[in-house]
Amino acid sequence: MYAEGLLSSEPSGFVDLEIQHEPNFKIVVYYNKSIDRQKLTSAAPVELRRYLVFNPINKARDEIRADRQAVSQALTAAGLQYGLEFSLRKGEFILGIPANADEARYRAVLPTLTRANISVVRGATSVDAAGLYGGYWFEAEFYCTAGWPVRNSAGTEGLLTAGHCGPPYEMNFSWSSERPVLAPAWARKDELRGYQTLDHAMYPLGQHTTTRVINIENNRVYRGETNTVPGIVTAFYEIASPRQPVRGQYLCKMGSTTGLTCGIVADINFNGDGQWNVVKVSQSAQRHIAEGGDSGGPVFSWSSDGSMVHPIGIMKRTARVNDQVCRNSSTTASNNTTCYFTFIPLTTIRAYDPFQVNTVDGFRSP
Repeated sequence: MYAEGLLSSEPSGFVDLEIQHEPNFKIVVYYNKSIDRQKLTSAAPVELRRYLVFNPINKARDEIRADRQAVSQALTAAGLQYGLEFSLRKGEFILGIPANADEARYRAVLPTLTRANISVVRGATSVDAAGLYGGYWFEAEFYCTAGWPVRNSAGTEGLLTAGHCGPPYEMNFSWSSERPVLAPAWARKDELRGYQTLDHAMYPLGQHTTTRVINIENNRVYRGETNTVPGIVTAFYEIASPRQPVRGQYLCKMGSTTGLTCGIVADINFNGDGQWNVVKVSQSAQRHIAEGGDSGGPVFSWSSDGSMVHPIGIMKRTARVNDQVCRNSSTTASNNTTCYFTFIPLTTIRAYDPFQVNTVDGFRSP
């Protein structure tokens, strides 16, 4: 409530806030140093003021968004693989590039006004390596996909994914040499509740943290064919505010098996294949819209400039044809109505197990 109040009362001054629990509880408020800090203090409830710590940065919230858009557009237009996140603590953008990439090539396409305020980090990830990201795959008895970074009412952060992917098997992110293991879920459902299919779990991350990005991989090869979504580069994309699905809407999902695929919302209350009241997405231009291992992966729409994603749901399952993999045969997406995937909206999940999503605007309820 405090953050929402500042967004409306001090839009040019308030940038973001961060709640820290260790070693002592405090609320870190990041603000544009050109404004009077006292306004931010007086806007806080009296009982919170003793926990407030103020950190000034050089930019306003709108300036950060404008710079992010300019940088993302420049790198995307150049066809470069990257990850981009704004570090509140450092007051600058962190640009992640592949380990063997030519840094000079990246810097050459950056907008002149932002070039000096961007730090470049090399490696497989674009941000803190201690983070575990939505879009990554994890291993239980089989592979599944991590969905969205979330937080419960107790302040515990974790990852939201599919409920059928979990116990009794140990779950670990086996791409990491540390093989970080997911702790037991604080909420998990894999059942039919009345006329509503539920399939979700939220796993605390222990020493690891959530971040405001998800991993999206385009051009994934599956069964010898490449799933390609034109205009999208493989990168870490920041998470914007959650949205709800609408019939006819263009949505995408990220899965560990088939990668990035997209389609059209055909039904927002689909019943079939043992599912009730789930959302159905079909008419994909990719050969394989989804397959086993994609379960739990993030379903989203794109921001208007294509630099961020809006969380909408997590993937449930995909269509099978005679118990075989469903393959789109037409090069015209609108003809591909047989193959589909289903997902459960975040708003549905929240009705049974409340949570918030970690976004560029802080933690937000779907």
